[in-house]
Amino acid sequence: MKLIKKVIGVDISKDSFTVRFGTLDQDLQQKTSKPFTFKNNPAGFNQLLKTISKVHYFNCEDLSSKDIPVWFIMEATGVYYENLAYFLTENKFSVSVLLANKVKNFSKTLENKSKTDDIDAAIQTQYGLEKTLKAWTPPSGIFRELKELTREYRSIKESITIIKNQMHAKSCAYKC
Repeated sequence: MKLIKKVIGVDISKDSFTVRFGTLDQDLQQKTSKPFTFKNNPAGFNQLLKTISKVHYFNCEDLSSKDIPVWFIMEATGVYYENLAYFLTENKFSVSVLLANKVKNFSKTLENKSKTDDIDAAIQTQYGLEKTLKAWTPPSGIFRELKELTREYRSIKESITIIKNQMHAKSCAYKC
């Protein structure tokens, strides 16, 4: 069996992330591992790296498969994916960050209609095995700062709207 692609699908949340390891061989046969769950923190990231070398799907007899890059696939879920994505790129892994609607539309083409972290990680793994992936590149410092300022601006605007609505409701309420 000659491997042509190695993918790790990541379903990430605030406190943890679930991964599935997948391979594609020259006969276009896909294999996917059982799910693994890690903490969404630096210790969990390091544990993930240790686990990669232990997954038998990635360690086949074909020595040329050692040179195949491992792709990590994850959705852009708020800010929760960012620390892992930066960590993986700093450790020289290929990372592809997808918009949630891409994965959702892909999942609609599959037979499984359930939704769990394990299934979502498997869907992302399958997506990565079947599609041509675009590498995520970390934004420069100025763009990260702009993103943070934009989030703060939106939060303040939402607070202003809430207060205005409360003031309007109070002014229109029946007075004794």
